[in-house]
Amino acid sequence: MKYDKRIKCFKSSELLADSLAFEFKKVALVYLSSNQKLNIAISGGSTPNIFYQALASIKNKDSIPWHIIHIFWVDERCVGPDDNESNYKNVKDTLLDKIDISKENIHRIHGEESPLIEVERYSRQVSDHLVSQSINIPRFDWIFLGLGEDGHTASIFPHSAILNSKNSLFNNAVNPYTNQNRISMSIPIINQAKRITFIVTGKSKTKILRKIFSLSRRSKKYPATYVFPQKGSLEWYIDTNAGKYLCQKNNNI
Repeated sequence: MKYDKRIKCFKSSELLADSLAFEFKKVALVYLSSNQKLNIAISGGSTPNIFYQALASIKNKDSIPWHIIHIFWVDERCVGPDDNESNYKNVKDTLLDKIDISKENIHRIHGEESPLIEVERYSRQVSDHLVSQSINIPRFDWIFLGLGEDGHTASIFPHSAILNSKNSLFNNAVNPYTNQNRISMSIPIINQAKRITFIVTGKSKTKILRKIFSLSRRSKKYPATYVFPQKGSLEWYIDTNAGKYLCQKNNNI
């Protein structure tokens, strides 16, 4: 994988989450001191929950300047915001309800709306918030991604028709295993980010991590290999359960 990557290995998922939360707080304070907004995009799923829980912990939640942070979503299932499958609900229950953040700083994908209409609406919202005169494609400060056992990331699955999408910021995606409609950020907007962090934990991810890091080029079979920021950095936060082979070559924290 020929791009700026850093692998950070942790002996447990708890240590991983605490370290990433500390890094997030540090970055947020730098943005605060520079009088800048921190625009992030987060993912759903069970793996990032440990990170959200760490952010919402007593030692972190009141020392993070939430008023400068704007939260967007990388992807969403086409369900209502109160549905247990909703990525928004997951983050709301785990993080948002526990911190002091304005509703105006929370930019959810409306999974309950028609997917095609919502793709257009959310793309406009992201563009209006992020596009500047010097950059014609939205650029997030930080995007947090997960990794599926099949190599998918966001809601971009292997051999997906949207894998090579070049003109759309978001797309209507379909989970090939359940046929569930989803809305997903496209690869081009992901790769415009200043910083991208994959969060990968658990033994079930060992095989796919090894396959991904053994490749020297993109593979339609593993959409995560398409993630390589144009002018930003990419890092992998993994625990030793997931990175059994990779962590042998990197220092554990």
